[in-house]
Amino acid sequence: MRKTRTIAVWGHYHGGNLGDDLVVATVVDAIRRRDPTARIVGISQSPADTRVRHGIEAYPIMPRVAHAPEPGAGAQHQEASRLRTASRRVPGLKRLYIMRLCLASVAREAPFLLRSWKLLRTVDLVVVAGSGPLHDEWQGAWGHPYRVFRWVLLARLAKVPMIYLSVGAGPIDKPLSAFFLRRALRTASSISVRDEHSAAVLSAIGLPGPFPVCPDMGYGLPERFFGDEREARDGREPAPIVALNVMAHSDPRYWPHGNPLRYDAYVRKMASFVVSLLHRGYSVRLFSSQIPADEPVAEDLLRMLDESAAADPERLRSMFGEIADVADLVRVVASSDLVVSARYHCVVLPLLLGVPVLALSYHPKTTDLLVRVGRPEQCLDIDSVELPALVAAFANLSVQATAHASAALGSRIEDERRAVEDQFDACFGPLPTTLTASLASLKSHGGSAGAQPARVGDT
Repeated sequence: MRKTRTIAVWGHYHGGNLGDDLVVATVVDAIRRRDPTARIVGISQSPADTRVRHGIEAYPIMPRVAHAPEPGAGAQHQEASRLRTASRRVPGLKRLYIMRLCLASVAREAPFLLRSWKLLRTVDLVVVAGSGPLHDEWQGAWGHPYRVFRWVLLARLAKVPMIYLSVGAGPIDKPLSAFFLRRALRTASSISVRDEHSAAVLSAIGLPGPFPVCPDMGYGLPERFFGDEREARDGREPAPIVALNVMAHSDPRYWPHGNPLRYDAYVRKMASFVVSLLHRGYSVRLFSSQIPADEPVAEDLLRMLDESAAADPERLRSMFGEIADVADLVRVVASSDLVVSARYHCVVLPLLLGVPVLALSYHPKTTDLLVRVGRPEQCLDIDSVELPALVAAFANLSVQATAHASAALGSRIEDERRAVEDQFDACFGPLPTTLTASLASLKSHGGSAGAQPARVGDT
């Protein structure tokens, strides 16, 4: 009798970023379709959220989320924040506060490593599901790079293969980050990257490769999320709907190296763009895959439009309160006629659903995404694009949506989806034949095929 496999889905997902959550849902579904008997566990930043969203056992990716919050934890967190703020104002206290944090981290580390190693001893395979875990932008070397390093070494000690599928990389700016990631990935079982930029970043830190490119796993989003959403545009108000994804670009409240002037310029440009859309008879729906970070931006935008008397409550509204999970996100995108988006997976979804999309790129990953499907003209730099060019590019979307162009794009997206499914076959076993025909009939849309994940480094 075949032994039941246990597969861990590892990543920095926590429920707040629905782009990451979309990838996790895709991986969990891919495993279940290929091996219904497999036991799946999550290793995430919010185990409680993972259990609810994905219906799997879940464990913490780092020590400080090892236990569920106790009642009243929110008030305790606010008190800690006040103490932290006060310590910054008193000479000498900041250093003591940092020393206290370091000592507390060291005290938590050893027990956490032991618990994690014991968990991995029960696992047959670890799959990295975070869409972009290989960077040091947010917390420096001791954030994502160290966590990757820690878990790869634990997996090696537990004799468990750890595979990286369609991951994104960069920026990796600090030497210590490069050291952690170089050592970790050299001992990883296999790796594929989602774009050429990520391959170049990993090569730049001294990894020998090769780094096969396979599209983002979001292209494999299960059919159950679509439902009848592709027909959701029928029977609604007559005005065409534009779904506009505003994001916390350079917002000091969110971004690690925020720039108030840059953020203000971005929001003002988006406000002027919304005014132009309203004048042309469109309805505008503000949405995002990262609600906690981006909702304040939507509020700033609406406030700016209210002050200029340009808001039209009949044709402009925020959808943030209606998006709680991936299914909600799919519904908003699918019920739109056109999408203008800055966040990566808010570009992937309309491509997958056949909704014309214009991307505002803040990172090379978005540019590579549109280049792969043959639509580089539908990607604009989020900072340098001026309003007239943005309006002109949006106007060209209707031209790109001709039947011939849509069929060509559809073929490319179908290729991307097939490449993702082939990679899942290679990692988790081929689909049962009864499901293969169902997948083949899935109405997706075109891309270029990727490659199987390959071993890297000196193992």
